[in-house]
Amino acid sequence: MYLYGGLHVNLTGGSVPIDDLWSYNIGTDTWTQLNITNPISPARASSAVVALNEGSPNNRILLFGGYYVQGGTTVVLSNDLWILEELTRKFISVQ
Repeated sequence: MYLYGGLHVNLTGGSVPIDDLWSYNIGTDTWTQLNITNPISPARASSAVVALNEGSPNNRILLFGGYYVQGGTTVVLSNDLWILEELTRKFISVQ
């Protein structure tokens, strides 16, 4: 299972989208943060993420949409699609 992005909540300064990626191992009940070599810009929250070929050498993660904050006040909805190859940890934009 994978978790990407989300919100860092600052009680005095609002919420800021983040761009980290986590993997959950059900057997050991542990979360591991995965280093991404080229994070998606801008960071976002509420994306949909699905793993393809999980457990195989060509494991890929699809990430769709979400939202980000532009200029500190404007919420922008995104409808882009990205593929992350787990071996290289690089996101590739799907046009």
